[in-house]
Amino acid sequence: MRKTKNSIETDIQDLQWLVDSRSKIQVFLLRIYERIKADSRGLQSIELQLLLGAGFSLWRSVFLVERDRQLKGINTTAIKFLDLLIKDNAIGYPQDRETRKWTAGYYVNNAYFRLHLAYCRLKFTTQLSKTVDTFLAEQETTATATDVMTPWDNALEAALEILKKLSNGAPSDGRASDRGRKRSKKP
Repeated sequence: MRKTKNSIETDIQDLQWLVDSRSKIQVFLLRIYERIKADSRGLQSIELQLLLGAGFSLWRSVFLVERDRQLKGINTTAIKFLDLLIKDNAIGYPQDRETRKWTAGYYVNNAYFRLHLAYCRLKFTTQLSKTVDTFLAEQETTATATDVMTPWDNALEAALEILKKLSNGAPSDGRASDRGRKRSKKP
């Protein structure tokens, strides 16, 4: 079957999103690592633990996200996922990829749960925290999201915002830090 010009353009756009998003989440994870190393408490902060979990979920899901998921496909792959889990007693990337219509949603939802908890613990309300709450409320009532790209992007933005709050306003926007600069440790 020959692809149309529009489907090729969509494929290119989706691949561009994938490449850009992979880079963004890896930079975010590096920022968490830097924050942990700079903090004398290390990873003792529950909020940093929540961010690390959200970051891992976003990192894993970025490879699984599809533009258009339909409920029938999600249900079918959920059953396939459960079948693989029971038969093999293990789930790795190949199984995640094979059942991505379900696993992408699982990982993105997990990121949102963790982000919501971090916002609550920090008593921090912003437009992005409201976006997180709205997403979770929609999951509770309808769970009809077919596009996982937009929720993924919103979750990353929320994670960056929380990291910035934890870093007391230090940049966490994904830009590379100045490698030559010595960092002072906070008391």
